[in-house]
Amino acid sequence: MSSLLHICNEQQQQQQQERRVSQKDWISIIPAHVRDSISRKELKRQAGIAELLSTEQNYGHDLDILHRIYALPLLESNEIIENPSRRQRFYNNVFGNYLDITHLHHSFYQRLASHNRHSGFFMGRVGTIILQHVTNLIEPYIQYASNHVKAIYCMTIEHKNNPQFASFLESQNTKKCTRRLGLRHYLTSPTLWIGKLKLLIEAILKNTVDDADKLSLKATLAILHDTLCRMNSSATANSSPEDFRFEELSTSIYYGQQAELHLLPLPDSCKLIKEEAVWLARSTHPLQPSLCHLLLFSHALILTHPKVTNGKTEYIVIQSIPIQMLFIDSNASSMIRRISFASTSMVSTPFHLINNLCRQKSLNSEASSSSDSADNAELANKTSTLLGRSNTTGATKICQRHVRTVVLSDRKNRVLLPFHIKTKLSKIKSNFRWSNSVSVPASPTTPAESTEVSVARRDSAPALLFSKGKEEQLDTGLSLYQQRKQKEQQQSRQQQQQQRRTLKISHKAFPENSSKLEFLTRSDRLAWENLVRSTCLAMEKESQVFKNKIILKSLSDTPTGSQQRNGNGNGAHTTHATGNIRIRCAYAFVYSDKDKRKHLVGFGTPDGLWVGFRDGSAPPYLALPHANVQKIAALSDKLIVQVQENKQHMLIAYNMKPLMDDQQVDWCMIKRSSVICFTVGQIRSQPVIVYLTKRLQTTWLVIIVQNEKPYSKNHWFKKYNTEYLVSVKEPSEVQIMSDAVFVRSERYGVERVDIFQEPSAILNPMPHWVFLGASTGLVTYKDKGIVCDSQHAYSTSLFESNASLVKIKFECQAQQVAVVYPFLIAFSPSVIEVRNIETVSALTCLPV
Repeated sequence: MSSLLHICNEQQQQQQQERRVSQKDWISIIPAHVRDSISRKELKRQAGIAELLSTEQNYGHDLDILHRIYALPLLESNEIIENPSRRQRFYNNVFGNYLDITHLHHSFYQRLASHNRHSGFFMGRVGTIILQHVTNLIEPYIQYASNHVKAIYCMTIEHKNNPQFASFLESQNTKKCTRRLGLRHYLTSPTLWIGKLKLLIEAILKNTVDDADKLSLKATLAILHDTLCRMNSSATANSSPEDFRFEELSTSIYYGQQAELHLLPLPDSCKLIKEEAVWLARSTHPLQPSLCHLLLFSHALILTHPKVTNGKTEYIVIQSIPIQMLFIDSNASSMIRRISFASTSMVSTPFHLINNLCRQKSLNSEASSSSDSADNAELANKTSTLLGRSNTTGATKICQRHVRTVVLSDRKNRVLLPFHIKTKLSKIKSNFRWSNSVSVPASPTTPAESTEVSVARRDSAPALLFSKGKEEQLDTGLSLYQQRKQKEQQQSRQQQQQQRRTLKISHKAFPENSSKLEFLTRSDRLAWENLVRSTCLAMEKESQVFKNKIILKSLSDTPTGSQQRNGNGNGAHTTHATGNIRIRCAYAFVYSDKDKRKHLVGFGTPDGLWVGFRDGSAPPYLALPHANVQKIAALSDKLIVQVQENKQHMLIAYNMKPLMDDQQVDWCMIKRSSVICFTVGQIRSQPVIVYLTKRLQTTWLVIIVQNEKPYSKNHWFKKYNTEYLVSVKEPSEVQIMSDAVFVRSERYGVERVDIFQEPSAILNPMPHWVFLGASTGLVTYKDKGIVCDSQHAYSTSLFESNASLVKIKFECQAQQVAVVYPFLIAFSPSVIEVRNIETVSALTCLPV
C-alpha cells in the first residue's frame, strides 16, 4: 500500500512540474486581433477564472506537501511515536480528513482544466462546475474545521514532550519544497481556503453577464457563506477543555519502574470525566499517606503520583483499576486525617507550600507542648496543696515527689489523681446498664488465663415466684431499649458517613489491597462517590452479557430423598446432607424422559453425585451416594464418572434412567485403576471416550468406543485397537477437537496427539507441542486454542507448529477458564471475568 502511494506521489510531482513549465500568462497566448474583439468585462471574467485555476493548482500542491512530507513519513515511522495505536490516534487528531479534501480538489482542478482545454482561448460557463464542487466541500470542511483547534493543540503538546517529533519537524521543514513554512501553515491552509474561494468567485460573478451562470455563482456564494458560519461554530463547539486535557494526559501518564518508564496507552474511545488531587493511604503502607492525583476515565480509575521534571508534569501510575473491577466502600474511617501531618486543607495544596505548612505545624506543636508543660506545673501545685491539707508532712513530701514525676512524664501515661478518678466513676455510672450477670475484674489470686469472673445474682425463694413476671418486664424494657439503641446507632452511622472525607476503593479481584482516598471537603468526597458509582452503573448496563443468577449456594442442607427428585420436597423419606460439602466438578447435560427433555447439571463431591435442574427450579438431590466423584461427563444415555476409592482412580459408566428414576443402579466398569483423567467427544463422527492411564513410568492414551452388540452390562464399551504414548510429563487434562487429542500438563505445556497417524514404535516419538510452559487451563474454539495461566491467556493455532501467540491479560488471578464463543470466561476466588475473544477487551465482571 505504501509503495502504491509513493508511485502516485511521484506521478503527481511530475505532472505538477510539467504544468509549471507550460504555465504562462493566459493573455499572452491570445492573438491581438482576438483579444481586441472581446469586451473588457469579459477579459476580467477570464482573468478571474484563470486566477481560480492557478490558485487551485497551488492549493493542491500544498495539500500534497502535507501528505508527502509530514503525514505519510510520520505514519510509517516506528521511531517518532513508538506505540502504534497512539501513533494512529495522533495522526487522526492532527491531520483529520485531509485526504478527502485533497481528492476533491484534485478532481475539481482536472475537470476545470479539461473544460479550459476544450473551450479554446476563452472559457464559457463555469458556474455549474463550481457549484457542484462547492456542494461536495461542505461536510469535509466542516469536519476538518471542528478538529483544527484540537489538531494544533495536539501538535504543540507532542512537539513539547516528544524530542523525536520535534527533530522530525525540524528536518522536514528544511526541505526546499516546504518553503520553510512549517507544519502549522499547511494544517491551517484548509481553514482559510473557503474564504479565499469566496473572494475568487465574487470576482468572477462581478464580470459575468450570462444569467444562468450568475444564478449558479450566486448560489455558490450562499453555500460558501453558510459553510463558513458552520465551520466557525463547529470549531468552537468541539474544542472542549476535557478533550484538550485528555490529549495532554495521553503524553504524560507513565507506568513501570522508575528506571524504565513507559507511556500508558489510553483507548481511543475513552474520555476524561474528572480529576483531582487527594491524599492516598494504601493497605501496604497505611501510616504513610502520599499525595495522589486521581484520574477518572470512562474505562478506568487511575491513581497516579505527580512528578515535575524540567517544567513538565508527569503522572506515575500507582494503580489502574478498570471500571468493571472497581469496588467502592464509603464506610472507611478517616484514618488518614488522624495520621497525616496536615489533613485539614492539604489535599489541594501546591507543592511549594508543603514546606511552609510543615514548618507552621512544628511551631504549633512546640507552642502546644509548652502550654501543656505549664498546665502540668499548675496542676502539680494545686494537687500538692490539696494533699498537704489532708495528710501528714511526710506523706505530703512523698506525694509531692510523685507529682513531680507525673509532670515530667508523658500526658498519655499520667497517673489518675483523686478528682480524675471521680470523673471516671461518674462516666461509668452514666453508662451502667442492668443485667442478670455482671463481669468483675479478676482478683490477684485468679489464674492468668482468665481476666474476668462472671457473677450471677441468686434470687431468694419468694423472689422466684415473681421471677417470670420480672423477666417479662425486663425483657420488654430491654427490647425497647435495644430498638431505640439500634436506631440511634444507625442515625449516628449515617451522620458519620456524611461527615467523612475518606473513600475506600479496591480491585474486586484483590480486595485485600485497598486504598483510602481523603478529599479536601465532605462535599468533594460525596460528589466523587456519586460520579464513580454512576460511571460503574453505566458501564455495567452497557456491557452486561450474562445474568448472575445463583442456582445453588450450598449442598449442606439439600434433601437427598427420592421425593425431591420429582420436585416435591414433602417426602417422608427425605434426608439432608450434613456438614460442608465441597464440589469438585460440575457438568451440564440433557436427559430425555418420555419425549421430555430435562436440562440438568451434575455436581461431583466426595460424598457422591448430586443432580439438579439447570434453571434452579428445584434443589439438587443425591443420585449416587457413597462415591468420591472426581469428574463427570455424559455420552448418549450414559453418565461417565471418574471415582476415587482407596487411592485408586476408576472410570465407571452409569445408565442415566435408573439414576434419575431412583431405581437400582445399572453400571459398567471401564477402567479399574490408574486413570489420570478422561474426556468424551467425537472422532470422525463416532462417540468416544478418551482417558489417560499410568503404566510404570510412562503415560498412555486409550480410546474407548461403544460396543454395537453388548452381550452383558460389562461390555457396553470396547477398547480401540491402538494405544498412544504421551510425551508430556504430569498430564492433568485431555480434550478432543478436529479428530485430534490434546493433552495438557499444568507444569510443562500442551501436546497434540494425532490419532490417525501411524504410531511410532519407539518409546519417545517426536511430540507435537502446541504450547510450552505452565498453564491453568485449555479451551478450544473453531480451529484455535486458548492456553491460560494465572495472569494471561494465549490464543494460538492448534495445528500449526510455529504459530504466533496472541496474549490477553487478565485482571484477576484465573484458576479456571471456559469459552462461550465469542466470550472468554475466567474464574477466580473473588470474581468471574468475561472478555471478548475477538476484541480482547474486558466486558463485565461478576462477583462470586
